[in-house]
Amino acid sequence: MERASDKYWRFDGYNVPQLRASLRTADASPEFHKFDDLPPELQVRVCEFYVSSFPVVLGRPTQPPLARLNTAMREETLALFYKTTQFRLTIQFLPPAPGETRLTMRMAPESLLFLLNLREKDLALLRKLLLDIDDMSDNDFDSWTVIDATLPTSSEPAKFQYDPQGYGVLHVLNTMEAYGEEWRVRDCQDQLLQDIEAAVREVLDTVTPRKLTLAHLTRLVSKVERVCWDTADRIKWW
Repeated sequence: MERASDKYWRFDGYNVPQLRASLRTADASPEFHKFDDLPPELQVRVCEFYVSSFPVVLGRPTQPPLARLNTAMREETLALFYKTTQFRLTIQFLPPAPGETRLTMRMAPESLLFLLNLREKDLALLRKLLLDIDDMSDNDFDSWTVIDATLPTSSEPAKFQYDPQGYGVLHVLNTMEAYGEEWRVRDCQDQLLQDIEAAVREVLDTVTPRKLTLAHLTRLVSKVERVCWDTADRIKWW
């Protein structure tokens, strides 16, 4: 049955129901075969606009669909995607193992899987990281702190900024609370955050532009774990 609006918009050579059906068919199976015919500069602009539509921070994304058009588009899109997007990497403090008193630190399985699935040349391009440090021993499901890290380029230095999340006391400092000094523990957390940021900076500052490796990130996790315990031991004597 023809709708009133269809009749209103019909004129010679123009049929709304037919056009609507054609558009729905096109939406169901979109195809575009002329991208390679665009000038290279315009192809780059299309890729930039496409990547800019993604969320500001991504966790463990799959490859963008545009990268699946052809080999040339794959390389162009992925290079831009990994260079300009910020990726969240979660680092977890785990409760002590049976018979142990200290927590251990690891890259969260989902973050590690994302990194392992990247080609080496794609991992090397990562420049913007959001390091999410989570104390899994408190079961509050909140991050302890996040560190916004931007790796250096040939023309720009590295940038780092930590941002405390919530008010929980990191487990490595909890032994001090038994002495009724919780207020001092919270003050000490500021020092611990500064030391963690310095540890992250020490590792990532050494990364040559476009040369990030999994070894750098593994070293970063170990460095932060060691710094947390060293700082906790030191400030107990303040």
